[in-house]
Amino acid sequence: MGTYIPVVPGVPPGVPNDFSATSGNAQVVLAWTAPADNGSSSIIGYKVYRRSNANEPYALIASPSGLNYTNTGLTNGHNYWYKVSAVNAQG
Repeated sequence: MGTYIPVVPGVPPGVPNDFSATSGNAQVVLAWTAPADNGSSSIIGYKVYRRSNANEPYALIASPSGLNYTNTGLTNGHNYWYKVSAVNAQG
């Protein structure tokens, strides 16, 4: 007989909170707070996604380790949509 090894599937963290976006000249500063639920594993970073048209999919633009990100090189007067997800050792 083989050895029984229990496997607990990874649990992803909850969503970041208090998301804000502050626009500037050709840039936007994004900020958030850590999720209330880390999925039983330390948060190791975040993924920032953006789209520049409401009908297109989001694209990953950055993977910061902290609670903010400055997106530069933007076009003034153009709309951008963002979302942020937390990443732990499980994903």
